[in-house]
Amino acid sequence: MKRRAIRRYEDVLPLVEELGFLPLFPGRIEGFSLWEMTQKLAWFSDDEEHDPWFWRQLCAKSGKVAYGKFFNGKAGLISLQCLPDFVNLRRRGQQFETLCTDGLFTPEAARIMRLFQHGGEYSTPQIKQHTGGKGFERNLTLLQHGTFLTTCDFFRKRNKAGEEYGWSIGVLCKPETLFGTELVFSRFSDTLDASYHRLMERCRHLFPRESEAALAKFLE
Repeated sequence: MKRRAIRRYEDVLPLVEELGFLPLFPGRIEGFSLWEMTQKLAWFSDDEEHDPWFWRQLCAKSGKVAYGKFFNGKAGLISLQCLPDFVNLRRRGQQFETLCTDGLFTPEAARIMRLFQHGGEYSTPQIKQHTGGKGFERNLTLLQHGTFLTTCDFFRKRNKAGEEYGWSIGVLCKPETLFGTELVFSRFSDTLDASYHRLMERCRHLFPRESEAALAKFLE
């Protein structure tokens, strides 16, 4: 993949659409993250125009890409073209209840998902208040990795004067709530091998020098 230099938010969404997916931070594939494509001094600068950490909020709110902890526990973006294959692959073509029965998710994770059984959006503090439980952060990360939850908004707390303060707080929902069931489940009737093959072919095209094992680790 040709090295990119991203300097403004307007370039991010077209890039994700072109590539199909993009981690925010460095991972298994060198050079393949928004961090490595942007100026390091711009990060966490509170300069909303130039700070990629703020751009992730705009991406999440755009409704044009999925944002969540999709890549080995780290945040990243997935295009709506590739999202259905990730959903089919990560959910193993099964409903969440079946995966819980198979022991792939904890009772605490199931408690989190019951909060979303009728749709809706909840901030991370609200989710924790309603569900709590051991390993809350880990379960929330696993549910995002499994494509059961995605971040759809951010907000900051306000003091008595109405002024915003502190870090931005994420708001989560099910991808099918944000993007619609028709799109999210459009590959659910395909085999897992078919979804894996499509995503792997895209990876091979982007990273022809990477080993098959490294690409498989990225997708898992």
